[in-house]
Amino acid sequence: QSISIQAYDGKAWSSTAQTILCTDIPAPTVTSTATLTSAQTSAITTLVNSLTDSSIRTDVSKALTDGTISYGEMITILTDTEPYGLNTNEVNDLKTLVSSCKTNSFTSSYVYDITNKLVNGDTANASYVGGSATKTSIANLKANYTSGPVMDLLIQKWFYGNDTPYAGSCNSGASYVVSSTSLYGSSGQASVSDVNEYRGSDCYLMAALGSMAAVDPSSVNSMIVDNGNQTYGVRFYINGKETWVTVNSALATDTTGKLVFNQSSNLWADLIEKAYAQLASSGVLGSWRSTDNSYTSIAGGGADVITQLTGKNIVTYNSGTYNNSALQDYNFSDWMTLK
Repeated sequence: QSISIQAYDGKAWSSTAQTILCTDIPAPTVTSTATLTSAQTSAITTLVNSLTDSSIRTDVSKALTDGTISYGEMITILTDTEPYGLNTNEVNDLKTLVSSCKTNSFTSSYVYDITNKLVNGDTANASYVGGSATKTSIANLKANYTSGPVMDLLIQKWFYGNDTPYAGSCNSGASYVVSSTSLYGSSGQASVSDVNEYRGSDCYLMAALGSMAAVDPSSVNSMIVDNGNQTYGVRFYINGKETWVTVNSALATDTTGKLVFNQSSNLWADLIEKAYAQLASSGVLGSWRSTDNSYTSIAGGGADVITQLTGKNIVTYNSGTYNNSALQDYNFSDWMTLK
């Protein structure tokens, strides 16, 4: 799908346009036969009756027949508003939907979070790079001008992971190639052997991922949601709260076809590294970091990344304070349970 993008300053559209190629990967269809409680039925009825746009109301009512809005169903709800341009009623309906999803747990924490960022705004919504060095200005959701191409780019960013981070600053010939490798391999879980940092200067991140895989592989598995369409939701913790990013399965490669960043035959570590770079554009990884959607934005860091990956607090030990005997007695396998 080729779409044309124009800039808008609140008064007029630009006379020139930039063409961007976006790829919609069909969302999987999920069928459920769940039985709803009276409380769920009441909450659904209240929500549906509060929606004023007929298209949104129809889509939401259909999705909630089983009490849950899936990843694919949320894409349908958002995409159906896209071709016509959003008016005030549609924007308000989407905000009502997000609020109700949070109150009534109508969707997963992953789908809620990415929908909330699309509808209610996020720093990352300022631009779209799609792996290139050129930023396309977009904006937070707003009635009247956030329509067509802009709405599509927000969906591409949050639901399809197509706003891939710029990799050219680490390798001038870098380009993205869709990977067909498995997420974890035959073992079905993360392995420390899958962590092999190459470029990017993010050893602190890769070391933390290796520790997680070695000590508690399930802590890695719990971070990733497979959407079934070559896209994945990746969870981090910021200020103790879950925050999610969607990535696609395309990885940065150099002109010889070699991976630019983590070198692995399985996807999980590469996807988390990529998601962390995308998360930088939300401006939540520290005031000293760049908010560019780029691998250079995550160059250099410390042990606090463990908290961002696991939600667990960390304790820092100064090697000058403890003798070797004390350090040898410490059980480092307990790091995941530090509070």
